[in-house]
Amino acid sequence: MKNPFRLKPLPEGLKASAPTAMIATWFGVGRIRPAPGTFGTLAAVPFGFIIMAVGGPLALGISALILLWVGSTASSHYG
Repeated sequence: MKNPFRLKPLPEGLKASAPTAMIATWFGVGRIRPAPGTFGTLAAVPFGFIIMAVGGPLALGISALILLWVGSTASSHYG
């Protein structure tokens, strides 16, 4: 039986240990098939709860904006 949770291959010339690949795929979680977005969200939700509990809604919003910028920058280099 084929493994349904195989990893999506990286773009040619990019190593999994490259910082842009690590950030763009949330440390490889975003490469899990069949639902990479779902697995990435499941991996990120606990961090959102922690940020919300420690810093409140303002900290969560600021963190979201910072991570949007960091993730967009990394994904533009990812391919």
